[in-house]
Amino acid sequence: MHRAPVCRLVRMLLCAAIAVGWCGVARAAGQRCDHLLELASAYGDGHFDPQSGLIADVVGAPDVSRDSPGYAVALLERGENVERARSVIRAILSHQDRRGKSETRGAFKWSVNDAGFDIETVVRVAPFLARAYGAHADKLGDDLAAEVREALEAAIECLGPGDGRSDDEEALLRYGALALMGAALSRPQYTAEAVGLVTQWGQRVGTHGRHWPPSPRLDALRILALQQIWSVATPAQRVPVEEALALCYWDFAQRVHLAAGTIAGSAAVAAEECYSGQGVSSYLIYRDFGPPLTVSVRPFAVAFALCDYVPPAAVLALVRQDFKPYGVETNSGEAHVTRIPARTDTYMSPGFTLGTMTGWCTPDSVPVYATFGRGQARPTLYFTVHDAPAHVSNLQANNLAVCSFNFDRMGGGNRVQAWVEGMLGGARDVQEVYALGAVWNGQPMAISTQGTVIVRRGGTYVAVTLLESGPAGVMTTTRRKPGVLEWKAVGEDAHLTLTVYARQEDYRVAEPLDDVRAGFVIQIWDESEFESLEAAAKWLESASVRQSYAPLVEREVLPGQEPHVLDRDKPRPRDRYKVRTQKVHTVAYGYNRGRGKTFTLVEDLAGEVVLGRMVDDTEIGTSFWWDSPALTLRPGQEIISVKAP
Repeated sequence: MHRAPVCRLVRMLLCAAIAVGWCGVARAAGQRCDHLLELASAYGDGHFDPQSGLIADVVGAPDVSRDSPGYAVALLERGENVERARSVIRAILSHQDRRGKSETRGAFKWSVNDAGFDIETVVRVAPFLARAYGAHADKLGDDLAAEVREALEAAIECLGPGDGRSDDEEALLRYGALALMGAALSRPQYTAEAVGLVTQWGQRVGTHGRHWPPSPRLDALRILALQQIWSVATPAQRVPVEEALALCYWDFAQRVHLAAGTIAGSAAVAAEECYSGQGVSSYLIYRDFGPPLTVSVRPFAVAFALCDYVPPAAVLALVRQDFKPYGVETNSGEAHVTRIPARTDTYMSPGFTLGTMTGWCTPDSVPVYATFGRGQARPTLYFTVHDAPAHVSNLQANNLAVCSFNFDRMGGGNRVQAWVEGMLGGARDVQEVYALGAVWNGQPMAISTQGTVIVRRGGTYVAVTLLESGPAGVMTTTRRKPGVLEWKAVGEDAHLTLTVYARQEDYRVAEPLDDVRAGFVIQIWDESEFESLEAAAKWLESASVRQSYAPLVEREVLPGQEPHVLDRDKPRPRDRYKVRTQKVHTVAYGYNRGRGKTFTLVEDLAGEVVLGRMVDDTEIGTSFWWDSPALTLRPGQEIISVKAP
């Protein structure tokens, strides 16, 4: 990347940070790091297994690589119960592969009960061992310090550069661990290699935009890996790392929803926080932006507490309770859209957020995701896809989204049924439900095409209107009641679900069906928008939904034609062209029976691409890689344009 513009950006951020009190920010972050260490120690104390000398996991099995390393380092950092910390480290080392010719030499087990060793455990264990050896060798004693050094030497060979040279996000995590181990063992070449990887990573941003899958967990781990590399880099090496951290922090901070204590926006790779609002990302949110914090903090949170990097105060100022609603849009280059979403849209408001994505869904994807605040037990709402992969096309305009899911090769092999399932709220959060024009009685109900379900929860109204389902354009087989509204589980653990079927039939067909779709329109409002749930339902009765399908054949003249003969009496050669057949699906959702504002989504089911998004007659969406109030980035641009929040 161009170094001069980047340096100007870094200086800009530093100056803004000083203006709002850098020292106070750093002090507050340090206090929260101490609190994370305290909570991690308390978790380990409560789950310590005396027989194995390790921390027991959620099912009672002695853990090696997930919680035990962080617990041991937390005790060392706080200088409390050092003897237990030493015994835990010895127990961890006893489950490292030390066999001379083993392919996994240097790796650890995930738990005592595992038969084999996993190379990925090195990424989890090594940063903590490096910290224990580099900062607390005196507390370990000569003998144990020598054992830890030997373990690090084996681990660094196990996780050598040959295993980390890849384009995926896990490479950053591997190189973060390598850099920390290299620093502890006085091998600076690993830091230089890590900085080189970060430089290449940043260069791809200008070419491909977001070239990594959005995920609250991965977003937090990416920042953690960059901070680990920054912490051991020299001042000259830190420039590309600081640039990458600036980009990631601007993106991350704008999607932090303090009211819910989690990250807003859809996820191509789901994690615990997508379902409960709590997880790895909550540790980073707490450390950098303050409360709220999960009640139970796992010892992995110590990894965030060990990082000295403090984000610029100008970034921290973006995260606050009182802000005006805004949107965040990201796009990805064509080379990556089969692996990650082509586009994401996130609407942020103080009381709720709504996020959608366009692209391919896997079973791990959360293509539609909303968060809420105001003390809810489960501050999230989400939709997942069953019998994926499926392609989703979304039009989102602030608090409204038109979502269309497309399934191929249905009815053949094991792909018989397909549906999209939404978790609309838990029993402790849902206050009232209105379905098909009446208050819902709580019994399972079939929801018809263009039928609407409205839920009141946490000071908001959530409305979901179903679109046509079934094979595209085959109206005779379209399911007229593709949805099922029901409670799943019982008591306080019950959750309200809306299942939208693309194909509910459980029999196979002679020829598999393509372009089998399901869809809905989701809208969220603050409850102050309507006097009551009935008033919201009555207003939605005037909405209209129109869907249409049309084949479209385009002829594209190929380049490189010979000039036409100018003599009109001589035969002219025919143009060479290729034919492109499109199966165009149009969804138009309008207020006031189509006479009010209209939202139109146009997609090509054959090519699995979006052809247009329109509000009224205005095309929405931009050509930016990022487009948000505080961050814009154009394709090919290698610097970050910062606008005042």
